[in-house]
Amino acid sequence: MNETKVPMESKILQVARYLETGQISQHQIAAACHVSKNLVSTVSQKMHAMNWKAADVEAMSKEERINNFRRADQPKEEGRKQKDYEEPDYEHYCQELLKPGVTKALLHEEYVEHCTLAGTVPLQLTQFKEHLGEHLRKKAFSEIIQHKPADETEVDWTGDPAKWTDPDTGEVQYGWLFVGVLPFSGYGYAEVFPDMTLPNWIAAHVHMFNYFGGFTRVLVCDNLKTGVIKHPATGDVILQSDYEAFGNYYGMAICPARVRKPDDKGTVEGTVKIFETHILAKLRNFQCFSMREYNEEVLKQLKIINDKPFQKKEGSRTSTFEKYEKAELIPLPSVPYEYFIKKKAKVYKNCCIAYGKNYYSVPYQFIGERVTLRVYNDRLEVYAGDTKLCEHPLIRGHIGRYAIDNSHLPPNSSRYGDWNSTCLKRWAETYGPYTYEVVDRIFRNGGAEQKFYNGVISLLKLADSYTPARVEKACQLALNHYKRPTYRNIKAILNSRQDMVEIINSAVNKSSPVENEENACIRGAAYYAKKK
Repeated sequence: MNETKVPMESKILQVARYLETGQISQHQIAAACHVSKNLVSTVSQKMHAMNWKAADVEAMSKEERINNFRRADQPKEEGRKQKDYEEPDYEHYCQELLKPGVTKALLHEEYVEHCTLAGTVPLQLTQFKEHLGEHLRKKAFSEIIQHKPADETEVDWTGDPAKWTDPDTGEVQYGWLFVGVLPFSGYGYAEVFPDMTLPNWIAAHVHMFNYFGGFTRVLVCDNLKTGVIKHPATGDVILQSDYEAFGNYYGMAICPARVRKPDDKGTVEGTVKIFETHILAKLRNFQCFSMREYNEEVLKQLKIINDKPFQKKEGSRTSTFEKYEKAELIPLPSVPYEYFIKKKAKVYKNCCIAYGKNYYSVPYQFIGERVTLRVYNDRLEVYAGDTKLCEHPLIRGHIGRYAIDNSHLPPNSSRYGDWNSTCLKRWAETYGPYTYEVVDRIFRNGGAEQKFYNGVISLLKLADSYTPARVEKACQLALNHYKRPTYRNIKAILNSRQDMVEIINSAVNKSSPVENEENACIRGAAYYAKKK
């Protein structure tokens, strides 16, 4: 409970009354009246010199009491010089304090310099800091003390999963909410992904920076295994190579929080709790049938959270971000970072490399060489060392397809190398006219002939497992049923022995009924007698 402040003239009267009793010392009087011992001594000397009693002191007015018992070395109130201090422009200094390296002491030096030029009296450093701190607490600048705008971003996953229903199977599908936040303004980002693997982890960062419209100098993350390989108590942190490459691409320092030190990323820890309540819990009964639909609703709830006014200061996360932080973000690169998988592949004689059971052409000069593949989400790039050779759209949902660029093929490619259409047709001709016709129709299908090499060679090599005669017969049957027979059609006929039906039937018809009866396996009475 706050005590009422006792005026000085009342304290002087109390001191006079205690002195008149003479029962306690001046030290005890000073403690009882909450005054200095000097004041008690001054009142005692004055009362003794003027022969005043406590009643005489009580009869004095307020001004008389103050003036009569003033120490000789203390100036009078009316003689004290009043200084007119220049009030600082706190709003301006708050804006300046947002900039990197600016401190209150530096701002005070600039304030003193301004006052000197203007001929006014400046506040001292202690008073300046106190008044500026008071202004910061009242305005939306409270985070300045701990964080600088656009200085760092904190990221994490939520612990609880998001849920939606698969429209085809009716099964419940689960996803995980990625959370990113700018500690200065509290401006956040959220998006659901099907898992926490490295490709989705990096994609989440890229989407977050696009949402913010820029990125920060420092990224603070958790010690998840997809991004951090080792974080010793002493020594260097070892990041996953692709995650480190992502940070290097943006020129950003990735600083994992210390192990078991959640305060290192306290802002995102608090934001995770907010998002779990106001996004995941709020959408617990939301009916949707895809992750895309769920994320559309997440963005709506995210906007509500960012736009919600602060409870204890002016503005909101969005307004603070727009006013103080957005302009300080580092601009995004013209081409966003893309995660890719590296693979090694050999260029075959048909000028193609194989990936995902599909084929992509490469310049013919690299036939027989080993090249490096960079497989992105939507395309495949081929490199020889650090030199990019070519690029193809990634084939999805199909097997055995070819992506051929005619410029990759050698001049007069039909006569190039050991394998070409002419050579393969000659090979087919040795089996018979029907095999030759099948191979010829395959090459007349259109497009670069190189994309048919593997299929034709596989067809002709069926003779290794069967015989050239059976392959020829299978081709004859296939031509009766298909306009353009393929390797798959021919192999199906051979596996089912359809080419052998006529041979078996003719053999049966040539044998006589008597021969058939003689060769028949008939169990007589003797057989069944033995069983008994």
